[in-house]
Amino acid sequence: YTLRVQGQDYGVDPFSVQILQDAASRGLNVTVNPMVMDFGYTGDWGSAIISAANATLGQMQQIWPGKSDAELKGMLGLTPMIGKNDTGPVTTQAVAQQVLGYA
Repeated sequence: YTLRVQGQDYGVDPFSVQILQDAASRGLNVTVNPMVMDFGYTGDWGSAIISAANATLGQMQQIWPGKSDAELKGMLGLTPMIGKNDTGPVTTQAVAQQVLGYA
């Protein structure tokens, strides 16, 4: 699922959490792709993307409590907007390298 990020410290929005909860209740194997773009943030953009990813992982831990951190991270993909985001920050090659280091 490709899902909307609400903010760097929140993760995906409440509707997206409901979608993931439904998938988990049905026993579906899913990949969670938060759209790490167009959200409010503080600090540098690369760190904000990583914070949003970590917040999403926290949500996933609540939805799939029986999975290990490694299993959950294996379910996580990130969907950035390359170049200038609609809200102003720019995903540069340096930012992409920073996020790749997180992965």
